[in-house]
Amino acid sequence: MTNISDTDGLSREKRLERFESAVVLPVLEERFPVLLARVLCSSEFSSYYHWQPLMVWLDMVRFHDFDDAGQIYHVLQEWRKRLEYACLETPSLGLLQDIRGQIDLHIHPVQVALRVQPEDKGVRRRFHLLLQDVVRWLQSRKEIYLMEICTSGRMDPSLALLVAFLYNYVGIVSPFNQRWERLQDFYLKDILKGIARKRKPLSTWLSFEKSPAVTSVLLQRNMYFKGEKDENIAGYKLLSDMCVTGMKVAGVSIIRVEKKSDRYPEAALGYVTSVLQSTLKDRTYRPEPIGLRIHSMLLLLGEGEREVSVWFALNRESQQRWIGMVDEVAKAQEINFDEAVFKILNDSFLLKVSTSEGDREVDRFHLRWEEGTGLRLTFRLDESFPPVCPEKGESVPALSLLMNTEAWLFPYSWACRLEVRSVRVHVKVNGLREFSLYNELGQVDLHQPFSPFGAQGDKGAWVAFGCYEMALKPVTHVELHFRWLHLPVGNGGLEEHYREYHKGVNNRSFRARTEYLQNREWKRTYGIEEHYLFCTSSASVPVAADAVKEETKIVFEVPEVVLSPLDDITRFRPGEVRSGFYRLVLSAPDMGFGTHEYRRLFAEVMMENSHRRKKRSLPEPPLALQMDAVSLNYTAEEEAQFAVGCHSGIRFSYIRPLSGKVDTTPDITHPITLADGPEDEGNILIGIADAIGENIIRLYIGMELLQREIDHEYLPSVDWYYRDSSRWVKVDPVYVLRDDTGGLMHSGAVIIQFPFSISPEMTDTEGVFWICAGIHSNLCNCSVLRNVSLNVAEAAWTAEEEMEKSVPGLLSYRRVGLLDTTASEESETEMKARLSERIAHRQRPLLPCEYEQLVLQEFPGLAKVKCLRGIDAKSLNRTTVVTLVAIRNRISEDWPLCTDRLLCGIEAFLRPYTSPFAEIDAINPVYEEVTVFCGVSLKEGQQAGEAISDINRNLCRCIAPWNEGQKEPVLGYSFSIRDLVSCIRENPAVEALHGMKLLQVMGEEEKFGLKAYTSEQDENQMIAPSVPWGILVPAVRQYVKLIEPGEWRQDIEFGDLEVENTFVIQ
Repeated sequence: MTNISDTDGLSREKRLERFESAVVLPVLEERFPVLLARVLCSSEFSSYYHWQPLMVWLDMVRFHDFDDAGQIYHVLQEWRKRLEYACLETPSLGLLQDIRGQIDLHIHPVQVALRVQPEDKGVRRRFHLLLQDVVRWLQSRKEIYLMEICTSGRMDPSLALLVAFLYNYVGIVSPFNQRWERLQDFYLKDILKGIARKRKPLSTWLSFEKSPAVTSVLLQRNMYFKGEKDENIAGYKLLSDMCVTGMKVAGVSIIRVEKKSDRYPEAALGYVTSVLQSTLKDRTYRPEPIGLRIHSMLLLLGEGEREVSVWFALNRESQQRWIGMVDEVAKAQEINFDEAVFKILNDSFLLKVSTSEGDREVDRFHLRWEEGTGLRLTFRLDESFPPVCPEKGESVPALSLLMNTEAWLFPYSWACRLEVRSVRVHVKVNGLREFSLYNELGQVDLHQPFSPFGAQGDKGAWVAFGCYEMALKPVTHVELHFRWLHLPVGNGGLEEHYREYHKGVNNRSFRARTEYLQNREWKRTYGIEEHYLFCTSSASVPVAADAVKEETKIVFEVPEVVLSPLDDITRFRPGEVRSGFYRLVLSAPDMGFGTHEYRRLFAEVMMENSHRRKKRSLPEPPLALQMDAVSLNYTAEEEAQFAVGCHSGIRFSYIRPLSGKVDTTPDITHPITLADGPEDEGNILIGIADAIGENIIRLYIGMELLQREIDHEYLPSVDWYYRDSSRWVKVDPVYVLRDDTGGLMHSGAVIIQFPFSISPEMTDTEGVFWICAGIHSNLCNCSVLRNVSLNVAEAAWTAEEEMEKSVPGLLSYRRVGLLDTTASEESETEMKARLSERIAHRQRPLLPCEYEQLVLQEFPGLAKVKCLRGIDAKSLNRTTVVTLVAIRNRISEDWPLCTDRLLCGIEAFLRPYTSPFAEIDAINPVYEEVTVFCGVSLKEGQQAGEAISDINRNLCRCIAPWNEGQKEPVLGYSFSIRDLVSCIRENPAVEALHGMKLLQVMGEEEKFGLKAYTSEQDENQMIAPSVPWGILVPAVRQYVKLIEPGEWRQDIEFGDLEVENTFVIQ
């Protein structure tokens, strides 16, 4: 395989390698055996060799050939014979005794066994190991043997003098070598005054919980808390004082204002496409309802055919803004203005009204643009629609105008910019039958025919009616519809019926005036003073002598008199309420319906007829008319002006996040927007319970590790807000004492100190205080929220165990911050490397290796750094860029990637040491997956599963041999197709390799390219990363297929791809 170590960069081991020499090279030779051997070899006196014990000792010390067992045995026998010859006339030396004992007691029995079983490999190996151990044991006792030889008194005087000289020489040279060996340390420590750099231990964060029995718990600085068993540290020490309160996290919601690039026409206009919400418990993003809710008694619509119109009058700037927006849409879609208006408003909103069972959607409604005014919303409810009434727990019915997430143009962007100066609500109800009606005899049952003016029907008789629904509204127009029963059947009408009364009564004679109740006083209505009680046609004035119609309606206008809501609706009676009723008073003719006149005429005619032969005709009895099918129609209207000093019975609230918990009523002293919602791209809403009376909030926000690089111009921008009694208020940056999250890109602490104490008015209906982190821009570069903790304090970890003190009122604590224990004290080797490199580059790096050395020196969490000078990895045409590829220490099976925080730290660290014209760009390596497809046939009797697994392992090893043992990746490593072919063919189970194909996936950030190779091409062709900062890695699965020779397809086809990590379509 090709060795490309030159492209790999500088690893930490390679940097320290030259400072970790395991062998000390002395300036002068000081080893006695070596010196003795040199002297004897160069000596001209052969008599020196007549003293064999010293020569044997020297041979024993210098012996190192342990490969041949026979050679070792022969040498031992030789030493024995030479020593026996030297000690013929003198006592035996210890060396001779030890050699003789080892041969006779240990070696000889094994040698006998070897002669018996010469082919036994186990015996032969045991014999070889025994001989090696004997020689090493003798060498370990060399000092004892040398002392015995030198003090035996039988050494030649000249040789003894030479040995003594060598001993004295070693004593002189050894200190000299030691001083020379310590020269480097002397220069580093005494001349340069170099000391090991003590790295500051990285701190972490602890979260505390107190007992409910105490108000707060005070923790002092340097207070010790024991660490967990699996944390490999002794404990923690607080870096500052803190007060543990009873605040708890009540809930966390994430709001995203999304702008999809694939949704039109929003993408062309830069508009919002949806507002989504999720929680920590449920990570699924769902559309968040956004809109306007109108609360008004005008919307109390119990029955009948109901029509509601709402006019949203816009100010002049908003009208111009609307026209400009429509023109922009029309241009983008190439349609005319009117068509654009229709498409925008046709499905922009959903309409819901409140009922006793909750909000119910209205299917049919119209939203139209009215030139010079604004928007008009109109909808109708038929009699089958349930009554519109307040929801459970509410006192006023409401109308909700919600944004439609499936609209042709999501209205969020333009609705939040339209300012409404007034809202006018107009309701018209026809066919209201459930109301109260009274006459002089009392309350009347409307479900039965009744006599409206009592039994007599005299002038001044009245009938009163009222509806609680109407009484609560500023009604302006009322229509009373009813049907007369028992009308005369003649064509002359009432004139014919009352002709004998001689009062000139006809169809126009019966009239009534209308009155309304105000402050318990009946007052005449405006407009028509008297109303005809009978009709002959559709004309307003009946024909004097004509047949009378059964249906009649009384239409009158009334002033706006509104009744305050009653606690008990049963008290809605004319005598108990101050207003809310209307009545008809019979004002003509003077005889009324003629009951008294008929009695008088009847007596006169009967007396007169008793004296006359020609009888006079009796008068017709007075009409005993009855009303039936009584119903009311009415119209009510109210307008809300948004200006200082204006008041209205209509209340408004925005439907937006937290609208069900906090007050979302807008400020009506100035124009309000049609909709209100989050302005920032992303919002993290954090609810805090039991926060009343507190003014400091200490949070730790846990985020997922962001293992990608983000350029500085694309960093998220974050502001903090808090919710007061009615709105979101931005927290002044001066009150944000600490924010370590880096724009919510990584975990960190946030400490906010308010200039006030949190009051109950600032909490929602459940007593929760809300704060919000708003991300203005580059939301895509924020990390994923993992958890939120309160009552946190910064602590430094320590390796020294101490006694943990009990704190009254403190229930528990836990570590919520990251724990990094790599920041230990600098080793001596690292100090040497640092000082040596400091002298070389003087902290002004010019060469690539100097950049690499500086980064590895400062960041102990990195395993390797590669400097690419003059190569712009982002293709931004930066000629003075210095690109640094950083690979962190590998702690898992995943491919190592640096967090954005670490990459930004590298760039910030190098900036003061480099030229102001040079740009530092720290990046992660690009991992390019390689997938191999091969077709093989196996030898007979081989297990297919085991063979395929073995081939897969060999292929992965060939693609990334550094992955064995989870070592650091090798930048730029490449291999050839021949290497892969060899890996497959070397498998003993493979009969034949019929073909091989290879796919290399290149690129990052979801933009991929594809390279294809086949074994039919040149086998020497190299497969290498597409970029200098690329690393080839094996795919999750290599495709090894068992096929017959004729089944192999040479070209790469779609049949080769499967739905997995390697599924790529070019």
